[in-house]
Amino acid sequence: MASLRVAPAGTLPEGDLIQPAVDATRASNLKAILSDMRARYVVETRSFQELATTKEFGTSGELFAIGMSAARRGDPKVAELALAELSRRAGTRESGGAGHSRPDVAVMEKELAALMAVGRGRGADAVARMQEAVALERELPPPLGPPRPIKPASELFGEILLELGRPREAAAEFERALARWPNRSLALLGLARASA
Repeated sequence: MASLRVAPAGTLPEGDLIQPAVDATRASNLKAILSDMRARYVVETRSFQELATTKEFGTSGELFAIGMSAARRGDPKVAELALAELSRRAGTRESGGAGHSRPDVAVMEKELAALMAVGRGRGADAVARMQEAVALERELPPPLGPPRPIKPASELFGEILLELGRPREAAAEFERALARWPNRSLALLGLARASA
């Protein structure tokens, strides 16, 4: 059975602008930044082919992006592996977190479970998982900088509700996302689609 594993030093893709600094310093914080940059790119641009077959990750955010890519491309095996690892990390203290739990990982776990439910045609299950994710997201501190988790739960919930043909409910979720992260283009686009 295949597995997902933390990317060892030196196996990160070439061509990234930050890659030379990572290679030169081997600094773990730079590796984490590069990993999250890749994850954000895939999630924000919906370039799911970029990580759909990747088995190595640097951060929980990149692990989520791998799982999201697999779920959106119809690869349940990789999505299940990513979900299992996110579940493990959500239930334990993650390394590199200075001994603190990572509630954003629990949100990503629920989000990935919802995406997998959508892929299996289980809309009610997807809605239930997203309601849990949004509730967990509300408990997170106010955002500073890029969204944490990688994909705002209320934004993803709106997107899923649109897929399920529930635009009024979707509009409310996009508005919630915009209240927390003003001017996010994907939330604005989703709100416009829900309104149309």
